[in-house]
Formats: sequence, C-alpha cells, structure tokens
Amino acid sequence: WLVDMYFDHFEPWCRNAYMDLALHGQPFVKSALHASLVNAEFMTTVNILNGATWVFQLAGLGAITSLGHMQTCVIIRYYPGFTDPFSGDFVQNPLFLSILGSVVGFVMAFPFMMIFDTVSDTILFAYIVQKIREEKDETPTI
Repeated sequence: WLVDMYFDHFEPWCRNAYMDLALHGQPFVKSALHASLVNAEFMTTVNILNGATWVFQLAGLGAITSLGHMQTCVIIRYYPGFTDPFSGDFVQNPLFLSILGSVVGFVMAFPFMMIFDTVSDTILFAYIVQKIREEKDETPTI
C-alpha cells in the first residue's frame, strides 16, 4: 500500500522533473508529468542505467573507503615517528586511526558518488528526449 502510494503520488516529483523543466521551460507540474512519460517510455533503459549506476556507486564508495584505510595503515606503519614508542607521535592503537581513515575516505567519496548518479540520470534523460524529438522530426536542441 505504501509503495503504491509512493509510485502513484511522489514518483512524478523526482529530479527528472527539474531536468525537464530546464530543457523545456514549462511549469513544474507539466515538467514532472512529461518527465514521468519520458521515463515510462524507456523504462527498461532507465532501470538498466540505474542498476549499473548503483553498482558503480557501491564500487566507488568501497574502493575509496578501502584506499583511505590502506593509506592510513601504510603511513602509520612506515613513518618512523608513529612506530617509535619513545616518540611523541607514537601511535599505540593503529586500528582506531585506520578505521578513522576509512570513515574519512567514505565521507569524502559519498558526495562525488551522488553527483555521479545525478549526472548519469541527466545524460540519460537528455538522450531520451533527443531520441523522442528525432522520432517526431523535431530539431534537437541538446
């Protein structure tokens, strides 16, 4: 019931409405409805791209988080001040700092992966609109 309500009432107000608004300059409600129609016409392509984008986002977040962890581990292990117990910079618990490096990597990667999702949706939406215009023999403006 809740999922049906979302798809019936809130799905048309997605970010594609803003893309359609920028492309056509219509009022928001008309843009939202047109964006829903455009997405419905090429639903399989949209679903494939969303699935692929999700995989790339997950891989990007995982890779950058892992690199943050590994970089912190390497720095702690090979910097002489961090391994010398008589140094003021000695790291007694490197696990905490390596986890903190992972968290920093994740926090830094997250906005970029979200932008990747938005850009891929925008490129797909513009491509679909261009295909629709070419089918109607309109002059493409993209």
